[in-house]
Amino acid sequence: MSSFGYDRFENRLKEYKKIYLNKLIKLVSVNKCSCNYHFNSSDEYINFTDKFLYLLKNNMLIFDEIFDILINVYDIFITKSYKHAADYFWNTISIFNLMGRSEIPMSYSHLLYRARKIGDYSKITDFFHIPFDRRELVVNNRFSISGQPMIYFGNSIMTLTKELDLDVDNLSIAAFLPKYSIYYPLNINEVENSIFSIFVNSLPALFNAGSNIKFNEKLYIIEMRRTIFCELLTFPCKIKGTFVEEYVLPQLFTSLLIDNNYKGVIFPSTKNFSEITNYHRFSKYNKNLALFVDYNENDNYDLKLLNTFYYFVLDGSEKFEYTTNDIIQIFEKVINLHKKFSESVNNNDYILPIVNSKLYIEYLEEPKINGINYFKTKEGRIELEFFYKLADKLFILIAENIKRATGIDP
Repeated sequence: MSSFGYDRFENRLKEYKKIYLNKLIKLVSVNKCSCNYHFNSSDEYINFTDKFLYLLKNNMLIFDEIFDILINVYDIFITKSYKHAADYFWNTISIFNLMGRSEIPMSYSHLLYRARKIGDYSKITDFFHIPFDRRELVVNNRFSISGQPMIYFGNSIMTLTKELDLDVDNLSIAAFLPKYSIYYPLNINEVENSIFSIFVNSLPALFNAGSNIKFNEKLYIIEMRRTIFCELLTFPCKIKGTFVEEYVLPQLFTSLLIDNNYKGVIFPSTKNFSEITNYHRFSKYNKNLALFVDYNENDNYDLKLLNTFYYFVLDGSEKFEYTTNDIIQIFEKVINLHKKFSESVNNNDYILPIVNSKLYIEYLEEPKINGINYFKTKEGRIELEFFYKLADKLFILIAENIKRATGIDP
């Protein structure tokens, strides 16, 4: 926000670069920090992060360069053309290995949420992408292409309320579960702060578990570039109008993903989640998934894509009284049924969503929103209802497969 004093986005980016690099150079060793990482980390972790700190301070010109190159993509867009900017951008991504990893389907084989402003929706397509004959309704989103319908999911209902800027009471909500076996071969890119993910989420646990990890200077220079890339793709908006300056880079990136046979992109929400406290570092409640849809001449929706999901809606029978313990016990019944007949039903479509959903609940049991435990808020209670519907559906599917394979009706 310190860079918001500048009217032009290119100048805000240049100011942000100065602030970012100035903070990098002032970083100190974890050993001199008063944070939990100093007191709870192994000597190996501290030594590893010291090497990374040394790497940062001795390669500032490299990080200064990637800022300038990415800012130049925007400059080319506003001074020349979309094509010039897109070509330069793709060359930059390729040369500096900015694309990052493709997210593995196992990690997003869980409930994803869609919402519309509250209304009478009778079909699941009402919750799907904007129909092809209503392209005028396609709004200007960060990871989007003008006039081209896409479908956006939130990892949590809380994220939906943030993205749509509506209270949960003003939303009609549906949940979608990707079928793992269909999504397994697809490329879905993730935009993330990879340095945070590595040094905060992964390495402390690995070192405390006794893992021996070698420091790879080349790798961490690449990861720093990718982190800077993520920062610019998710740069907060100052003003939203017909043209949103901050959307140029992510929208260019989206078009390049489509051109290069990616099916979607996972990205962090840029909304303010400051009211949530005590959240687990592995929780991904604030992530979004955008999927690209294929045009159909005869149908108004990408029905092939729709059929890659199981989906759930609220039908009015819900009492919103489930606790997290209730849902975990129901999940255990599904897991036990699957284990008992695993030779007959060895299908990741059924078990992975339960395993991931259990982890999701565990990661969000402690966090509070304005002092209230997440699963006691309206958003959390609705999610628990959807988890019940998920477990019920998967139990039935597993039972049907057991009966088909063995003749036994469990």
